[in-house]
Amino acid sequence: MTSLPRSRLIRATRRVLAVQAVAAVVAILLGVPDLIDRLTGPSRCTFCYDLRGVDFILLLIVFGPVVLALTAAALLLRPARMWPSWLALAVNLVVVGAIPLTVLPFLTGWGGNQLLGHV
Repeated sequence: MTSLPRSRLIRATRRVLAVQAVAAVVAILLGVPDLIDRLTGPSRCTFCYDLRGVDFILLLIVFGPVVLALTAAALLLRPARMWPSWLALAVNLVVVGAIPLTVLPFLTGWGGNQLLGHV
């Protein structure tokens, strides 16, 4: 089994980090339509909270640091330095580890019906 030269491995790692950063930016951009709707459209009710655009802000808060960390890791990755790859691995583990925590309440039905008393 032949191993890739270190420079080719680093280039491949940089590409993977760049793709992950672009995917996080796309996730942030998915919340833009609600933000535009809130900024340009009238409020639908008088005595309630208008939560349009909140998902964009939450996506920005969650994925903004991820984009910055992955971009920094990709730019700082050199043959002599290994710590940027550990930074990228840690960011990936946190993001992937947080997915079940955010999806599980939706899958189990936590919230909505149980809070209203309907089973």
